[in-house]
Amino acid sequence: MTFSTIFETNLETPTNPMKKVLLLSLFSLSFLIMAILQPSYHALHSNPTGAPAGRSGGPAEGGATCAAGGCHSPSSNTVVSTLISTNPSMASGYTPGATYSITITVNGSGSKGFQFSPQSSSGATMGTLVAPASLQIQQSKYITHRNASSGNPSTWTFQWVAPPSGSGTVGFYAAGVSGRNVNLYRQTLSIPELTATVATVTTQAASMISPNSATSGGNVVSDGGSAVTARGVAYGTSPNPTISGSITSNGTGTGSFVSNLNGLLSGTLYHARAYATNVIGTAYGAGIIFTTPTGSSVNSLDPSQPFRCWPVPSSGNLELQWGDAQATPSTVQILSSSGQLVHQISVVDYRSNPSVSINLSSLGLGFGAYQIRLLDDEKLIGQQRIIYSR
Repeated sequence: MTFSTIFETNLETPTNPMKKVLLLSLFSLSFLIMAILQPSYHALHSNPTGAPAGRSGGPAEGGATCAAGGCHSPSSNTVVSTLISTNPSMASGYTPGATYSITITVNGSGSKGFQFSPQSSSGATMGTLVAPASLQIQQSKYITHRNASSGNPSTWTFQWVAPPSGSGTVGFYAAGVSGRNVNLYRQTLSIPELTATVATVTTQAASMISPNSATSGGNVVSDGGSAVTARGVAYGTSPNPTISGSITSNGTGTGSFVSNLNGLLSGTLYHARAYATNVIGTAYGAGIIFTTPTGSSVNSLDPSQPFRCWPVPSSGNLELQWGDAQATPSTVQILSSSGQLVHQISVVDYRSNPSVSINLSSLGLGFGAYQIRLLDDEKLIGQQRIIYSR
């Protein structure tokens, strides 16, 4: 006998009102138990370990989201919401081949989950999804949670490698859910392809050239529409040096930079040019040429305060250089081999221009041996013996 039969039978028994009340109570309780035992269509109660493939709202699944049958309650209202954020920003578009960090954010109470997919207008997969251990990729097209999240807001971050040049506009499709009562969200973004080129960079002329080092640099005038990820100077003894040889590394982005070229050979002709690398490739500035002088350079008597002097021997022009931040020279002295002071130079602006050039020929000195001394007021920073000859 069914509950409905019992109910109808007892309605026709007015002589026993207590029995009618009891049967009505049993019917109500039984109905409640049956309702509780019905299969649940609440989102995360059904799919706590990730949404089934094809629920991002993209064209490949005909726009189906978490509200599709077998996933979440079909009667739930899907709200258009801001779910997707990217780093770097793709507000203007994406750079072919570049890697982006994408974060999905779902707000609300209760457990939460999501699905995301990058697709073309025809539903083809665009680019490559890269998932951390906490997420999973389905059919190379979708990315979703492994475990539902209870945080508010809940966020999931993963990588996306943009497709190659010529792929065209990419659609980002995301669907999310929060709460046992099923709040459903969706967002669609249309990301155009940026037409990027290599960067534009210029090369700074060489300066402070010593037997074993020199200073150069460059200026990244334009990044070509794609972020510059490496820049510096390539140098060597052959024309048109590249980043496969000796280089300096001087940060990222646009703007000017200074490069110290070390480990050079004395008396050698060098070629150098600035470089800048973005996702498209490496661009080079115009090449420069310089020759390191012959002779040797020495350190200060105090190793913490370097002082270099070259060339040795010198036929006329003498270069002095110091590079330590602790060195604050105020005076350069030239002494004869017997220790007599024969010339003295005051040093001005030693921090922005830590070098001095001396034309020995103009001082009327005779050929021979001399001592070069560098002083900070009365304190000796360093000294070196030089030879002045033809």
